[in-house]
Amino acid sequence: MPTSGRTVAVATVVPHETNNNAPTLTTTSTTTNTTTTTPNSVRTTTTPTDEAIYWNKLPALPPSSAHFIYCNVNGIKTDKTDELHNQIATLLSFEPTFLGLIETQRNWKNYDATTTPLRNCMYSYQKTKANKLVTAHCYEEHTKDNIYQPGGVAQFTLKPIAQRVQSTGSDELGRWTWQEIRLNGTRSLFFITAYRCCTEPGARSKGTTAWHQQ
Repeated sequence: MPTSGRTVAVATVVPHETNNNAPTLTTTSTTTNTTTTTPNSVRTTTTPTDEAIYWNKLPALPPSSAHFIYCNVNGIKTDKTDELHNQIATLLSFEPTFLGLIETQRNWKNYDATTTPLRNCMYSYQKTKANKLVTAHCYEEHTKDNIYQPGGVAQFTLKPIAQRVQSTGSDELGRWTWQEIRLNGTRSLFFITAYRCCTEPGARSKGTTAWHQQ
């Protein structure tokens, strides 16, 4: 938010190779990127690390600032309660104001098995339902009852900013979602979470990737 006295910190997790597991606290040796934006400058650092952490530790969040956290989760574990809570607790430890989940691999219209567990998990940690969730996946008639769908994204706007969400949208192929956040009477911020598919299918994809859908 490039307004006087405000800063925005962005942490981006390195995407995972196809068919790898989602990040856990035991993963080591990766590269992280942290971008800090102030009204007059932009600074980006790339730091290799062997710590059991996927991204740089962000500075403490001042009241007038926001954290944008994006993570390629390579499948959000909505059907496995312990793993889902571990994923969400890890992400929330970085105090996100906006949380973008990429390559979620969930059929978000199968509400009881995907959307509802994710919402309830977030509620349990945030202690409020004042969060805004927007999801997207590529609908397939023949797999409409499945939990799994390749690709897809989900994004949360969390308290207290969630009350400023004015409008939302998503892509029918599951490539992106967005939320419009009111800053004041004349200005808005658009928070976009996007997943870019590979330019060609992987050798072991067997027709199950987002590339094949699209």
